[in-house]
Amino acid sequence: MISLPRFFLKLCLSFVLVFPSIVAAQYSLPSIDFEKVEDERNTINYTLYQIITQIEDSISKSSKVIIPKDATEFERALFQAGKTQCEGDQLSAIKQLKTLLEFECYRTNGEELYIRLLLGYSINYLGAPQVAHNYFKGVFPEMLRELKNVRVGGLLINRYGKMLVKIDSLEEALRIFELNLFRYLEVGDLTRAYKVRNDLGYVYMRMGKYTDSKSLFSANQNDTNISMSPVIHAFSFGNYGSVLIKEEKFDSALFYLNKEINLLLAIPSTEGIHNAYLRMGDTYVSKNELDSARKYYDLSVHYSNLQGSLQHIVNAYKALIKLCAKKEKATELSGFIDQYLAYNDSLKKIVSLSAAKNKLQVSRFLTFFHEIENSKRRYDTLNDKNNSLIYTIVGLTMIILLMGLTWSVYFKNRKNLKSKNLESKEKNNELKKSYQLTSDSNERNRILLKELNHRVKNNLQIINSLFNLQLKTSGMEVETERVFKDAKNRIYSISLVHKKIYQSNNIDSLDFEEYLRDFSDELFNATPNDVNLSIEILRNPISIESAIPLGLIFNELFTNSIQHARRHDSLQIKVFYEKLHGREKFIYTDNGVGVQNTELMKESDSSIGVTLIHLLGKQLDAKIEYKEAKDVEHGFWLSIEGNFS
Repeated sequence: MISLPRFFLKLCLSFVLVFPSIVAAQYSLPSIDFEKVEDERNTINYTLYQIITQIEDSISKSSKVIIPKDATEFERALFQAGKTQCEGDQLSAIKQLKTLLEFECYRTNGEELYIRLLLGYSINYLGAPQVAHNYFKGVFPEMLRELKNVRVGGLLINRYGKMLVKIDSLEEALRIFELNLFRYLEVGDLTRAYKVRNDLGYVYMRMGKYTDSKSLFSANQNDTNISMSPVIHAFSFGNYGSVLIKEEKFDSALFYLNKEINLLLAIPSTEGIHNAYLRMGDTYVSKNELDSARKYYDLSVHYSNLQGSLQHIVNAYKALIKLCAKKEKATELSGFIDQYLAYNDSLKKIVSLSAAKNKLQVSRFLTFFHEIENSKRRYDTLNDKNNSLIYTIVGLTMIILLMGLTWSVYFKNRKNLKSKNLESKEKNNELKKSYQLTSDSNERNRILLKELNHRVKNNLQIINSLFNLQLKTSGMEVETERVFKDAKNRIYSISLVHKKIYQSNNIDSLDFEEYLRDFSDELFNATPNDVNLSIEILRNPISIESAIPLGLIFNELFTNSIQHARRHDSLQIKVFYEKLHGREKFIYTDNGVGVQNTELMKESDSSIGVTLIHLLGKQLDAKIEYKEAKDVEHGFWLSIEGNFS
């Protein structure tokens, strides 16, 4: 909580005293010595716990609040607000509490919370429970942590819970009463737990949770609880009966309602007895026992008259009118209607006057709230303007000093900046020349590299031509011819890579799908088999370092497919590409005989092709995987997994 300077409090007080528009004369601010409050800010004669205890105890014993003589100015103001509230002058109490809250006349966070709590109570008494609820928000459970006293905290919680029931905020009321019950049981305060259990049962009944409600009322029916509160003990039976009525268990309900009435008469107490008789009558009507219902309605009228409650009398006559209408007794019905109208007119006048009074009071306290807040807002605006003016002056001074310093440094370094600019210009010219030389060198290297690839391609084609000449010689053995053809195809696959590099502007990577198509066309044109080739490689071009080993691997695979193609069928080859979790995979399949045992596909001296595939896979740091062909319907399957970027 921010401490306010003395001139702040004087200024706030002057707003209230000088400007009549702030508050009307009959609703002037309470007489609080703000200077004395500020002087005594660190003085505590009564703690928050002592203030609350003294107020609550004095109200409980004598229905009035006594202000201690040794209280500080703030403590006196808080006691006075509690006293005004107890005396029923809620509007004055609201003014006192709102002033304390708005002008921050409190010493601790707990005191601020208590002021908000009292303010909410007064607003609720005036008939504005929803507005009051806004002041209760945030008070619990922080208020309970400040007090750390179950008895005092329980009193405050219970008031709040009953207000929540009044505005039909039943879920929140349930939480509040359950919290209070837990706190009382935790410290062994069974008397207060007994009373809260009754409130909690009522909330459950309102929410339609009848099993929970009956459980709580039943717990209060033990005879050992009579000494705690005989009236609440009696009510526990009547409330239990009310739940049974809602469950349409009328015979059981009558037993419990009759038990409540007998207990109240034995105390003796007439508190709530008129309502018990009314519920008895309603129950007999539900059972269609109209004569019995009439008896209990008459008793309800009798006790309502004894208590002088117009609302209860009206309710009883309303029930009698409905009963007579059912029994078709016109004479009695006419008399009851006359009585009902007479009492109801009186009740309407009282309710109307009370509502008008409450409406006027609510209007006045809302007007008061706005006026106090406007005065505070005007002060805050003036204070903000003063602060802004101070900050502006300080800022301008700093700007002038900075400008002077900047100009001083600027003129001092101006010559240095010129010389540095000249040096930078010369260096930029040198960098431009160096960049041009580098660009020219890179272009020459690119041309040389393309020419190198061209020459390598030509040399490989010469070797390929020599193999073709050798293959045309007569008398060559079949195995030797196969070896020459395999070597020729391998050389061609390497030659084609260099050819693609030479023909492309990109000397670092290769469109592998285009490469495979060109290579396969050359290879399959020389075979008598009918070959159907499908290639799907949707990826960016691969690096030259990966292209040559991969080209050789696919040469071996194409050659293998041609050699092991099924007769009387066309050869079908598929090559597709996958990428998963950052790893790339080329998958090669054909409809040939396949591999019956993957052990045969390991490196060995007997199979140069298989060995070459594994060696090239190691060069690529790739994983080579085969799948076995379980039957003749499954062909050859191989995957090459690695990183070919």
